[in-house]
Amino acid sequence: MTVQAFFWDYDNTILETAESHWIKHQVVLAKYGITLKEVFRKRVYENNGYQNWAWMKDELGLEVSQEEYLKEIDLEFQKHITDLEMRSGVAELFELLESLEIPQAIITNARRNSAEPILKAKGILPKMKFVLYKEDYEGRKPDPTPYLAGIQMMQEAIKGPISTYIAIEDDPKGVESAFKAGAIVIHRKLTEDAIPTPYAHYTCFTKDDLLKIALTLLKK
Repeated sequence: MTVQAFFWDYDNTILETAESHWIKHQVVLAKYGITLKEVFRKRVYENNGYQNWAWMKDELGLEVSQEEYLKEIDLEFQKHITDLEMRSGVAELFELLESLEIPQAIITNARRNSAEPILKAKGILPKMKFVLYKEDYEGRKPDPTPYLAGIQMMQEAIKGPISTYIAIEDDPKGVESAFKAGAIVIHRKLTEDAIPTPYAHYTCFTKDDLLKIALTLLKK
């Protein structure tokens, strides 16, 4: 088996962003007199800015335009760029993929204005053939359309077809999306006790397990 491409999710797969995303919403909502309760943490994690604004408007009484809210949370998030760290094993996997000359790309549910400044600041963007942000494709994970769009773009980027490709995701919805698009999927769980998803070919949490799986697949 020759792996022809490697697709990454961004949030909480490459960088540990969950806590910073949670805090940005808490801080901005507090300006409007709204307390974001702990019960909503999972919901915030599973959604991007568009979706979070929509339900916060409907259910929490947020009275600010989508455009203004997104601007405010992006500015708050970017204050903490230096605090964001790569998940363990990611830097090593970047290096391995580069040494094997396997093209990489990111397919994320994040918005461009939210994610691109972070990817640039962390030196991740130059490692990728491209990044597909939420604005670049139809549908939403777990629908396969984000990955189908990424596969098409990768084929155009390398000027040839790909039939064997790996995707790595932290969120079960992303795992399902990649699986339905025909990828070999690694589920890098966000927490050790997270429930495995049946759509993953491989499941891991620790750095050692991640690199063991990747080495097995990449050197077949």
